Amino acid sequence: MRKFVLDPQSLPVSFELGGTTYRGMPENTLTEQNGTHITYTALIGEVEVRAECVAYDDFDASEWTVYFTNRGTEKSPVLRHVYAIHTVFEGENDRVYTCNGDYCSRDGYSTAETILSYGYELRQSPFGGRSCDRAFPYQRLTFDGHGHNIAIGWPGKWESLFKKVEGGIRYWAAQQESAEDFNISILPGETIRTPLIVVVSFEGTLEHGINVWRRWYLKHVGTAKPLLQGAYAPPGTIEFTHATEENQLEHIRLAKEHGIDINLWWLDAGWYYSKNDNGHDDWWGTVGDWTCDTERFPRGLAPIGEECEKNGIDFLVWFEAERVTAKSKVLAEHPEWIISAKNDPYVKMLDLSQKDCCDYLIKKIGDVIEESHIKIYRQDYNFCPHPIWQEADAADRRGATENLYVQGYLRFWDALKERFPDLLIDSCASGGRRNDIETMRRSVPLHETDYGYGEHPVQQSFMQTLYTWIPYFRGFGWSWERADGSYEGDGPMMDITAADEFNVLASFAPALNFASVILDSKTEEDFALAREYADLFYRTAPVLCTADFYALTPYHKSRFKWTVWQFDEPEKEHGIFEVIRNNGAPEESKTVSAKLREGTYRFTNMRTGEEFVQEGTQITFRQPIRSVALWEYQKI
Repeated sequence: MRKFVLDPQSLPVSFELGGTTYRGMPENTLTEQNGTHITYTALIGEVEVRAECVAYDDFDASEWTVYFTNRGTEKSPVLRHVYAIHTVFEGENDRVYTCNGDYCSRDGYSTAETILSYGYELRQSPFGGRSCDRAFPYQRLTFDGHGHNIAIGWPGKWESLFKKVEGGIRYWAAQQESAEDFNISILPGETIRTPLIVVVSFEGTLEHGINVWRRWYLKHVGTAKPLLQGAYAPPGTIEFTHATEENQLEHIRLAKEHGIDINLWWLDAGWYYSKNDNGHDDWWGTVGDWTCDTERFPRGLAPIGEECEKNGIDFLVWFEAERVTAKSKVLAEHPEWIISAKNDPYVKMLDLSQKDCCDYLIKKIGDVIEESHIKIYRQDYNFCPHPIWQEADAADRRGATENLYVQGYLRFWDALKERFPDLLIDSCASGGRRNDIETMRRSVPLHETDYGYGEHPVQQSFMQTLYTWIPYFRGFGWSWERADGSYEGDGPMMDITAADEFNVLASFAPALNFASVILDSKTEEDFALAREYADLFYRTAPVLCTADFYALTPYHKSRFKWTVWQFDEPEKEHGIFEVIRNNGAPEESKTVSAKLREGTYRFTNMRTGEEFVQEGTQITFRQPIRSVALWEYQKI
């Protein structure tokens, strides 16, 4: 297996500057090392080339980003054909594993295995400039006996290519691959950067490679505590446009009075002045000023944040900070900060490539967070930015607006984290369309899709993909089932609340939303169930997030199949099986090959207390149709 040795000349990057092509760093490179962090710096004329690298000592893993800074007083020669990684992965019997990301479709988060023939190219690039929109910046490559996990850290439009060559697979990734799309004369004092590239290599099987990645991610990217969500939006209203101080405080207290141990309170779109010129609710068309609607919240959001603090609850509030509308004051006061596409002038965005604009947003949002006692900042991103970036570029600056914008976006989040060290950021982009590794270094995806809230098999398929790449995300305990058990058609939905056991347990993940609908029902039976589920969640979620993950049934989106996952803690010889018999699965039992070490194990149903003892790896689960069982196991 080829290991990445991050010396200057073998650094797997390439670029063209002033008509000269460079592979790796130039010969005059200086090296500075601080533990596992390595910085390479060189001058090409007046352009400083700096590579920031990490060579991990606890994993076979490396990462790097290259920065180009014009230290002169004139525009630089043209920088183009910049590949953040350009290398050949060596091995035999290759397999490429990719995913189509999220795009509000039941077909999203679908995985694909590709065997490349000589000369065939497999390209991926997201739609519209959001990094996970119909393509996924996480990929795996396996050979006989070894493989590589690859992550592209670029919260914009990236492109990658796999190509079969003699001895292995040629691979490259870039912000954009062509001279027409990336062709920049760097301005004096300006810095242009590549996407971050992470390669986590492994010996052994694909399953082992998945868990090497999970372990690296949890240690070096991060996670969050288990979050059990409550929320209240009056039924029949649009988003949270009818949320008030009174009804928010009432339902926070209702949850606590009935012993439902939520630790997250969710206030989504519409808490600001959200009426359009016709007096209708319009959360979409009124964003941009982030001024609380004082008719509904006469004291601002602070009383809600304070009530949450008093009860040990983290207060989450929704923003879409990068988009402005015609009603936004900032549009009138600073038109020079606004960019939009000619063919869609309705969508306007703050130009975070401009430092003054970015500074304004850092202060504006930071002040609302502080005043409102917000503990989780939720940022949405409901438009395609790439056409806007392209139209803002000058002819000799193709790709510059996007590049500088991405740097501003990351700077904005870094500044919030610096001001509020304990702040958790929730990354949302019409669901899960901007969850690349740079974004995940600063956030978690508490709303990883806009689809599949109540279509259980689809949610399971999304979860299965996410467990192999982004260990922390939220499940959504709703049901879209019809009377015949299907999830489609115009017939009435079954009368199943979020207190229904199947809805809740089938949605278990490191974070979970189910208390919202329970708070609507206000029945003592539902409250009692909610208390049980909350206790079960807090016992289960830490293992789901941090343990090794094995999918013991094939990937599917069918209500006629079982789903069985294993979360294994090998050091403790302990773990959990999540066993789901969907509402159309005809088989009364399911036998799986578990990932267990030699010995005898005690299995305990975490809901009912039922136990059995077994040796061997072949385990048969029996349970009713439309049911979920969580089996904890411990070696004895």
